[in-house]
Formats: sequence, structure tokens, C-alpha cells
Amino acid sequence: MKIKIASDIKSRLNKKYISEVPVVISVKPDYRSFLDNHSLFIKNAISRGSCLSLLDVDFRISETTFWDSENFEDYAKYIFWTFNEKFCNKLIVRTKEIKPDDISSFIEIFAENPHPYIGTIGHPTDPYLNFCGKKLQSLNKNKFLNDAYELDKHNRERLLHKLKAIDTTRKAEFIATQAEDLMSSVSITDRDATKISTPEKGKEAKQIGAKQQKPELAYPERKKKQPFTDLLKSTELKNRIQEKLTEADIPFMLFKKANLVGNNRNPDGFNSAVAVMIVIFKSLGYFKEDFSFDEILDAYLKETGNSIGKINHFKRHYMKNKYFKTYKEDLFDLNISKID
Repeated sequence: MKIKIASDIKSRLNKKYISEVPVVISVKPDYRSFLDNHSLFIKNAISRGSCLSLLDVDFRISETTFWDSENFEDYAKYIFWTFNEKFCNKLIVRTKEIKPDDISSFIEIFAENPHPYIGTIGHPTDPYLNFCGKKLQSLNKNKFLNDAYELDKHNRERLLHKLKAIDTTRKAEFIATQAEDLMSSVSITDRDATKISTPEKGKEAKQIGAKQQKPELAYPERKKKQPFTDLLKSTELKNRIQEKLTEADIPFMLFKKANLVGNNRNPDGFNSAVAVMIVIFKSLGYFKEDFSFDEILDAYLKETGNSIGKINHFKRHYMKNKYFKTYKEDLFDLNISKID
């Protein structure tokens, strides 16, 4: 089925048929329209170390904003990374400032976007992206973007390689730290390695065979950490929450490890069920005051051992998911009493 594209979308995207996205202050944003010389414009933009975009959005990136978790996914999806070697090196230096959680999220985004504009050609539902796909087809047909694709691939591979190296190092350091913590928690009870018998009275003292004993390792009992439960006003509320989720026909036992499906991901709707649980029962006063959604979610994931892919994106957009809306309505229908 051919998608209908509104005239205002065509007008906007034809006016800014292709745009230069500067990475330095000295270069001003620029663009060319449908009838301009695209080949020359692309070559000049690349020679200046700028990036390229087919959207009519005024992107502006720099070494200090490139690794911003709020914008990185858009950069990966809709910008050809045609910056030069010097700027790429600056971005690599900046990777040491990236938060550990963002490292994992960025690696996932790289995996989903080995090059920009994936899925835009013939996009079935979004007229805006569909028309961007038409522009991409035209530019590809004339081979105007060949150099852009090549340089974009090179830059993405370099940056991804650096992120993976950081991720591997941090995981190794974490494992080493855990091992050190375990060893430090082990106490060895000192015992006599050899027992010598005392001489019997009136008899010649004689040594009874020394008996060597193995030292006993004492592992102190550790109280299992429950960061999520600790945020509730009482521990009993966790069971009550699960009871209400079950009553609302939400098909997950949220306080157990999720049964992963293909590609080691959570079942459809699981992430939304977690979000709804936090939002609804937070509004009902089940949690102690002054804890945000993000803090409660982080505590939940830590306590249960579950994980949510692209966690920062999820935290920003969980309310848009269809499962979230459905589960929220199902819980509302129960008229659960609020806790003072």
C-alpha cells in the first residue's frame, strides 16, 4: 500500500533536501534544496569535516554533546558521521566520561544502526521518514553518498571498538572487585594444626601421633540486599503488589527473574508491566516519599536481577508503549485503596 505524504512534508524536505551538520563553531549550518548541486555540496561538507543529514532538523553536534544520552540515538539514526580523523579522536578521548549504563546503551544503538537511515526507504507508517527514504534512494542512485557511507562506516567502527574495549575493561574490573570482596569476607579460624598428647603420670612420656586438622573456612551469612523492598513503606507490600498485578491479569511474576525469549530479551509487555507497577503503586503511597521513578526502577532491577535493554530510552518513553496503557487501565479498574 502506497503511503500518502502531505504536501507540507514534501515542501519542507525538498527545501532542505540535504543539510550540512557542523561539528565546529567556525562552520555555519547549511543546506541545499531539491534542485541544487548535491554532489558538490556533499564533497564540500565532507572536506570541512562536517556531517550530513536528510532531515529538516537543525542538528548541531560537538565533542562535548556527542555522547549525550538524550540525543545519541538520533545522531546514530539520522546523521552521516562524516567528521574527520581529528574530531573522531576527540570523541574517543571523551569516552572516558561516559557513564557505565550509557556505554551499554550506546553499544546497543550501534548494533541497531550500523549506518544511518535504516528502514526509511519504503517506511510503511511514517510519511516523513518515507519521504526521507525517497531522497536517500535518489542520492544513492546517483552515487552521491558513496564517500559519506564509507567515512561514516569507518568512524562508527572506531567509536564502537573503543566503547567495547571500555565495556570489557569495566566488566573485568567489576569481577576482580567482587572476587576481592569475597576473599576479604572469608575468615580463617585458627586452630592447632597438630595435637600432642601429654605424658601419662608414672609412665614414660610418649608422643601420640600428631593429628593434623584442616583449617575451617568461615563464610559469614550475608543478608540478601533488597534495595527495592527497602523503598516500600513495609516489606509486606511487595506481596500485596504482586497479588494486585495478578488480579488485574497482568501475566508476569515481577519479583522473580524474567523468562527470557528470543535473543535474550524480556517477553513482550514485561518492561511495561514493571513501569506500570512503579507508577501506580507510587501514586498509591506504597513507596517511601522522595524517591523518583528512575530510582525505584534501578532498585527493582538490582534486587530482582532483571534487566531492560536501552534503559535510558525506556525511562524516557515507557508511557508511550501500548502495554503500559493497557496495564494501567487494568489496575485502575481494581480501585486499589491508597496508603496514607
